[in-house]
Amino acid sequence: LVGSGLMVRSFMAVMNAHPGFETANLLTFQLTNQFQAVQGPNAVRVLQNDLEARIGALPGVTSLTVSSYMPLTGAQQPLTRYGREDALTDPSRFQQGNAILIAPNYFDVMGTPVLDGRVFTEADNTPQPQSVVIDRLLAEKMFPGGRAVGERLYVRGQRNETDPYTIIRVVGH
Repeated sequence: LVGSGLMVRSFMAVMNAHPGFETANLLTFQLTNQFQAVQGPNAVRVLQNDLEARIGALPGVTSLTVSSYMPLTGAQQPLTRYGREDALTDPSRFQQGNAILIAPNYFDVMGTPVLDGRVFTEADNTPQPQSVVIDRLLAEKMFPGGRAVGERLYVRGQRNETDPYTIIRVVGH
């Protein structure tokens, strides 16, 4: 009986927790195999633009966005290693986390609160300089007592190359 009560209490706490985005009137879906047949970044962008135009024209659609992974689905997201400048000389200081690719309007559409910084723009879709948005929890962890926007975060990809990213925005979690 006590176990059942604790389970119900835990379930209610999860149901009442804010996921970091607005869930009202939100529809999500996933495309799984469509992009595998498309070759090259330009072809992927053309397909994405076509899908966005078609979906945006549907009755009742007021806004849409794109991300590489949907939040809270339990799907395996690629792990990324990241750190501050000191991790460049001491690799043990790199930490591990998830990185998600998003469209510039992602946080606006999802209703994620902006705490500091600017929005992504199409100009950020260039190879250099690279921009990144982080959440409040990571900002507090990496830059305690300071402002994260404008700081550099060094990301080590799957090829073990380390690239600098400038933090342009901090969002709620």
